[in-house]
Amino acid sequence: MEGFVHKEPLVSICCITYNHADFISKCLDSFVMQKTTFPIEILVHDDASTDDNAKIIEAYAKKYPDLIHCVFQTVNQFQIQNTLTNILIPMAKGKYIALCEGDDYWEDANKLQKQVQFLEENPRYSGCFHYTQQLEPNGKLSQIYGKHGAKLTFTSKDTFAKDAICHTSSILFRKNCFEIPDWFEKIHGGDLSIYSIISSKGSLRCIPEVMSIYRKHPGGFTKSAIATEQNHHTNRIKLMHYLDEYHEFKFHKQAMKVIKFHEDGLKGIYRYTPYEKIKNQIKKIIKAIK
Repeated sequence: MEGFVHKEPLVSICCITYNHADFISKCLDSFVMQKTTFPIEILVHDDASTDDNAKIIEAYAKKYPDLIHCVFQTVNQFQIQNTLTNILIPMAKGKYIALCEGDDYWEDANKLQKQVQFLEENPRYSGCFHYTQQLEPNGKLSQIYGKHGAKLTFTSKDTFAKDAICHTSSILFRKNCFEIPDWFEKIHGGDLSIYSIISSKGSLRCIPEVMSIYRKHPGGFTKSAIATEQNHHTNRIKLMHYLDEYHEFKFHKQAMKVIKFHEDGLKGIYRYTPYEKIKNQIKKIIKAIK
């Protein structure tokens, strides 16, 4: 981080973490190693971890007191998007926001420089992202997120999809392009909703390089696979309804396609139960969502 031009940080890195003692050092090191021509700040929120996560973060904060600023919870806040909107983003001084959770990390020391340079030179874009590779528990690298063939520019229409267009650890966006709708804290899938909201202020651009790593690990899984899948489908249906209204139904056709996909997913979960029971369960879920 050499040759600073701005007194205030140009980029605020927002990191939410919980029980990531095995991973947080790698994450924070990947922030500190960034080579930029502008100042940055690192905002870390520990959500009342029960392992040594907070102690490790505190040690980093003491080592880099002008760079790392922490919030240590004593009671778990649960909702990731609540933490972002109520705590970290209001704290952020930067023109740009970068996201990365404590169990993931950045692979490229020039990540922020590349993304900021693109957005500074292209004001019609509200944010940009890059490829993210998945790291399996056995240490092997596998699938890559954020790849969409030759397509590099994305609009709000592209955010109405079964999957998010990129991984959270890859996004950097203009802080003034992110507004918080009143429904934001009611939904899950905050990453998908953030991409959709900021894209309403300008296109999103993909830098076709792997610059971050997403760790896949079993930590935090307490629900059954069926319950988790059910929650995923119901939450995405709810989110699509909110986003459809937020965008004034300009992409209603795309929203309904995604909703139908998740409704079919719910039907699949209950495929071994009697037909009438399926109908009643699906009706109750959809009614509750609407």
